[in-house]
Amino acid sequence: MGATEEQMKILDAANVDHVSYILILYSIAFLLYLFVNMLLHLYAVNATPTQTKIDLERTHSGVRMNGNAQAPEQRVRDAEEFELHGLGDDSEEEGDELDRLMKDERRSDSS
Repeated sequence: MGATEEQMKILDAANVDHVSYILILYSIAFLLYLFVNMLLHLYAVNATPTQTKIDLERTHSGVRMNGNAQAPEQRVRDAEEFELHGLGDDSEEEGDELDRLMKDERRSDSS
C-alpha cells in the first residue's frame, strides 16, 4: 500500500495488521478530503466582492436567480406588469369595437 520498509517494521512492532493499515489510510484520506472541501467552501463564500454584499443587505430579498440585486421599485413594476399583462389591451380593444359598432349604427340610421 505504498509503505516503506521502515514503516512496515514500525507497524509490525505495533502489532498493526494489513486491514488496520488500510483503515488508517482511508481515515487520513477522508480527513484530507474534508479539509479541502472546507477550504473550497470558505473560498466560495468569501470570494464575492464587498460591494455586492452591501447591495444584497439593502435589498433584502431582492435578489434574482442569477444573483443580481434588484431595486424594490423595479420588483414592484415587474410584478404589476406580470399581473396586469394583457388586461388593459383587451378592454381597449373591446371598447374600440364597441365604438365602431355604435358609429356604424349611427351611419345606418342617418342614411
